[in-house]
Amino acid sequence: MAATPLPSAADNNDDNERPTEESILAARADLALSFALVTTSLLVLNPHDPLPRELAREFGFTLEEQYRCRQIRTYEQLRTELDTDPLAMCRYLTIARHALAQPAIWAVVAASLDAKGTVEERSAQQESCRQVLEFIDCLAEAELIRTAPADVAETTRLQQLALAGLFARLGPTIRPGIAPRPAPETPAPVTAGSLPPLAARVMALALTMVEQLPNISEHPVVRGLTGMHYLQASVRLPLLQRLVDLPEGEDISLSEEESLVLYQAAQVALLALVVEVTPLGTWEDWMITQNATRDHPNPALAHFSSEDLEEVDATARDYLQAFSTVIQDYFGPAHPSFQQAQTEVEQLLTLF
Repeated sequence: MAATPLPSAADNNDDNERPTEESILAARADLALSFALVTTSLLVLNPHDPLPRELAREFGFTLEEQYRCRQIRTYEQLRTELDTDPLAMCRYLTIARHALAQPAIWAVVAASLDAKGTVEERSAQQESCRQVLEFIDCLAEAELIRTAPADVAETTRLQQLALAGLFARLGPTIRPGIAPRPAPETPAPVTAGSLPPLAARVMALALTMVEQLPNISEHPVVRGLTGMHYLQASVRLPLLQRLVDLPEGEDISLSEEESLVLYQAAQVALLALVVEVTPLGTWEDWMITQNATRDHPNPALAHFSSEDLEEVDATARDYLQAFSTVIQDYFGPAHPSFQQAQTEVEQLLTLF
């Protein structure tokens, strides 16, 4: 996408050819809508990741809404859409504005703009892009306030505050440059071993921890998790569901890829059991607190009984260590997939 200079009323000194206010507005709107299309597309490249899932679950920013909003490419279409569904359009533009402010997304946008020069010049270009999106976002909000009932306008203002908080919390988890990995095949073409029932519950809890950390922690490790390929949600969540659905007393067979998913989860869990990665302390401290308030259980732990948590807490370190050793022995240090998994774990260590 080539950078387009913003039109200005001073661009032409001939009064007969001077752009009108409406034409300047339209040109800015068209450019802003182009930025909105690009930034929201990058944002939801990994739809299973924490931020896109929260946008869909809490704000209704579903695939259907995304597709519909991205079809709005011109100022005329925008005005029509603001008459039709102002709340959705304001939500779309606000999300696009916050997305552009994320360093990971701006890096991709800047590359497409061929942004070069000094740090100051690149920052100035990002600020120019941000102002274009902010302009059209404010325009949409003003139109909504002018035409919509008071309760809709108030809902929009509250929605914008909530979106700002969501991006502040989960912005570091965005991965616009990494395409989602496909889920492992089940049944697996190559089996790397099996887990007995208690070990399966320990591993399910380790995956649950990976799932929960972005929601409860601002520790730098949350940002590091986004670079671990085997812990991508597109791979991790189907395996977590398999472990949760495992009939009581049964073992579960693992593919080689699933075993690497659990290897990385086990390594992260072992670190989180000794490092204070949650506001309540270590991952163990967090679990103990949740177990003590089972009258109001955390949804993430809904699949685990108090007895499960107590049993897992007593044996988790041993199982995690033993499983990690088994996987290391199975693959060997020279196996390329294991090397990738181990290298990513070592990179994560620097954040602890």
